[in-house]
Amino acid sequence: MLHISTEESRLINIGRLCGVLGVVAIHCRLNSPVIVSQVPEELLEQVHSWYCLLTFFPALSMLFMLSGYLFFRDVGEVYGWKENYWMKLKRRGLSLGLFYVIWTVGGFLFSVFIRKDMPEGVTIERFLDSGMGMWYIRSLMCFSLLSPLYYFIVRYLKHLTPVVCVLLSPVIPINFVWFNVYILLGAYLAYHGISLMKIASLLDWRMAVIAYFGMMVASAFWGIRVPGLVTIFVALAVCRGILLCVPIPTSFVAGSTFIYVAHFYIVGGMKKGLFALLPHEFPYYLLNMLVNFTVTPIICIAVYIVIRRFPRVCMLMTGGRG
Repeated sequence: MLHISTEESRLINIGRLCGVLGVVAIHCRLNSPVIVSQVPEELLEQVHSWYCLLTFFPALSMLFMLSGYLFFRDVGEVYGWKENYWMKLKRRGLSLGLFYVIWTVGGFLFSVFIRKDMPEGVTIERFLDSGMGMWYIRSLMCFSLLSPLYYFIVRYLKHLTPVVCVLLSPVIPINFVWFNVYILLGAYLAYHGISLMKIASLLDWRMAVIAYFGMMVASAFWGIRVPGLVTIFVALAVCRGILLCVPIPTSFVAGSTFIYVAHFYIVGGMKKGLFALLPHEFPYYLLNMLVNFTVTPIICIAVYIVIRRFPRVCMLMTGGRG
């Protein structure tokens, strides 16, 4: 069994928060059809380059890796179908399943009555897609079902598993293979008792910040994609630096799951509202995204603080992760 120290638990929470904020940053981009139709393409690309420079983070890679790590942290050599797997499957099935249903139904109602973007009727596919961001939760549920396969790989391939991850480490868009690489990496680290804190400490956080800045510049202005496993390694070291140097309110850390699910309902309206209010010039386009990226999580946390007063509601709204 992998024992997670208090310090490592804090590192994981910081990594999860940074991953969620990275997802928020992605969705704050000026990519809605109304805005894209009014801004010259070259100018929009320039704005997005600067924005990516300021907000770049391997968001989904980090979230999937941490999910695999936390699921397998207490598996080890005592992995048992009855004692461990079914217990985890039942616990995750109940928490994630109910959480998924609530936010998918909520997203559907929001799409129909607020956004009014289902004029041609409702289909199963549209219903599932209306659960904004719920594809990630579906992926976690699939991972829970497939965890025996990950267990077989990390147990019998042993330390060849990272080699497999490196070979599959993508410079391609999101797909099934893509997120499974990072889940497999997290499962490998946890199963073999490799501490994330030790990995994060291999690179001095100051050097990590410099390396991270270099990766951001390469990604934003030259479109150079650094291999995902390298990015994760550097990002963990940066998260350790944040842990050591930046006091982050506990509400932000505890409310990261709620930020993830709730921000979808805010960013679109704020994006269009700021676009209508601000002048249509380069610095204001950038300001639109940065203000949205800053204010949206604050609104989400304010709502989270309120619902946290009602433990049962909070448990349903966060899947027991708040």
